[in-house]
Amino acid sequence: MIRLKDLLFEQTKTVVKKTPSQAVAKPLQPNKVMEPQHITRGLEIANKLKQRGFTDEQAAAITGNFWAESEFNPAVSGMGGAKGLMQWTGNRKVNLINYAKKQGKVWTDEDTQLDFLKHELSDPWEKRQFDSGMAGQDVAAKAKGFYSKSERANAPDSIVDRIHGAQEIYKNLVNPATVTNQAANTTNSTTPTTPTTTTTETPATTTAPTTNQKTK
Repeated sequence: MIRLKDLLFEQTKTVVKKTPSQAVAKPLQPNKVMEPQHITRGLEIANKLKQRGFTDEQAAAITGNFWAESEFNPAVSGMGGAKGLMQWTGNRKVNLINYAKKQGKVWTDEDTQLDFLKHELSDPWEKRQFDSGMAGQDVAAKAKGFYSKSERANAPDSIVDRIHGAQEIYKNLVNPATVTNQAANTTNSTTPTTPTTTTTETPATTTAPTTNQKTK
């Protein structure tokens, strides 16, 4: 039997509800680290894209995607037979190979791949896709737009790398002194070594660092 004083106690005691603490959102970190040598390599590609008529932001957005796809290796082959800087697959891979042959080149040639990218935009539908992807207000939005509209990739985990790569390239593209200072700091922090003679070789076909599937 419930006693009266117990009933009164239940009615008068204050129930304190604990509010769950709000988690502090942390910015996503890239999976790949862009060292100064990577930035220098990316700038080479971005400047080549500019020579083909792309703006600074467009060139950086495209190059950031190349970083995530192939780490700037034009000779890389990925899962499913994906090829090149952009890891072209399906009919687009076949078109790249055929385009290279018509130019008297091999598909692994970097300039040929950049020419092919420009050539793809001569198709009205591809041009509309590209323009739609580049409609974003900043280089991060453009990098994501190129991923979804032009690459049509299915690799959501790589988006942060694409954006980070594009931002790094754009920053150094509009301010070339930045990468020079980074390279100097890296050099000064290492122990000098005796220079050796190196031989430049044609890059061998390797395995792509990422797996992306594109809708054709």
